[in-house]
Amino acid sequence: MANGPNKPTTNETQSGASGNDMNDEDTDQLSNDGVASLCATIDQLDSCLDSLEQKNDSLQSKMKAFLNSMNEENSEEEKVTPEVDKKTTKDK
Repeated sequence: MANGPNKPTTNETQSGASGNDMNDEDTDQLSNDGVASLCATIDQLDSCLDSLEQKNDSLQSKMKAFLNSMNEENSEEEKVTPEVDKKTTKDK
């Protein structure tokens, strides 16, 4: 036998030989620990989402400013470019 004749198996060391050695207090503690762990994870995810939202807002405003500047450049080029050049560039 790998564990030897008197060594408990992994399952027996965690829950006892009968498998029912945990009392209600132990179960409540495990449940409370699980809830606390889930709450901590949710808080971390919420923080990450807030950070992503801020970065997204920043990128959107930068992209909007970039597109506005590109539109302004294009409209200025159209004012400077003679009508003949516009027609020849459209044909190309």
